Amino acid sequence: MRTLKPEDFKSFLKARPKDSHKKDFGHVLVVAGSKEMPGSGYLASLGALRAGAGLATYCLPQEAFEKFDSRYPEIMAAPADFSDPQSVLKLCEKKQALVLGPGLGRDAKIFAFVENLLENASLPVVLDADGLMAIASEPKILKKRKAPAILTPHPGEMAALIGGTTEQVQKNRELTAKEAADLWGVIVVLKGFRTLIAFPDGRLYVNPTGNPGMATAGTGDVLAGMIGGLLAQGCPPEKAALAGVYLHGLAGDMAAAAMGQKGLIASDVLGYVPKAIREISCHHGVQLSS
Repeated sequence: MRTLKPEDFKSFLKARPKDSHKKDFGHVLVVAGSKEMPGSGYLASLGALRAGAGLATYCLPQEAFEKFDSRYPEIMAAPADFSDPQSVLKLCEKKQALVLGPGLGRDAKIFAFVENLLENASLPVVLDADGLMAIASEPKILKKRKAPAILTPHPGEMAALIGGTTEQVQKNRELTAKEAADLWGVIVVLKGFRTLIAFPDGRLYVNPTGNPGMATAGTGDVLAGMIGGLLAQGCPPEKAALAGVYLHGLAGDMAAAAMGQKGLIASDVLGYVPKAIREISCHHGVQLSS
């Protein structure tokens, strides 16, 4: 197991040409949200933009769209009928990455929708939260995908995927992450204290950044969006996972240093993501424009 360092991904933090256009940095489709939890998709979409994606579209059900918050004018919204996966598959066209799952809910219709999208969407996908629970009874569906998949479970979601308990996962975090990555041919980001990133070839990284203040609603959504944003910019999946996890934790550390851990919220972490990127760039030989 290796400790994750900026040197493992810094070469993909590149300067932007002076004649850059937003389409040069990719378009992320975030399929998320529900009437009860519309904020999940907002956080993921903002995470994608803060990580440098040029565009983010939040695809959400109609009942959640009615609660769309104009405080986030950077996010495009696309209401859709999740009982019709084809309508969402059309939205995947001309996108570079898919973030699937935050706040979707856990009923049978949503589970069927997620399975259909995973089987038919050709985009690299970051599968998070309710998207993970949707395949808990059939995780082998992941092996059918031709495009890369990055899973971002917390220990409870990991337990559901392997048919175990949270306690079992926590006692065997390293082995669990490695076996899941190998079995399903995916990248596994097992969240928690010292988040693990496991690859199908057996490599395993442990992340040194992050703090207990990040144990709050929505920080996982931000992480999923950040990884999706890096994918959309052309970052290889393994580098997107490594960079997303490290920078997410560093942003949380910077937010905690400024504000304290207790009372920290996901939106605070979002605000420090560009500063975290700049911090790594300035101290590790990467020249980024302001």
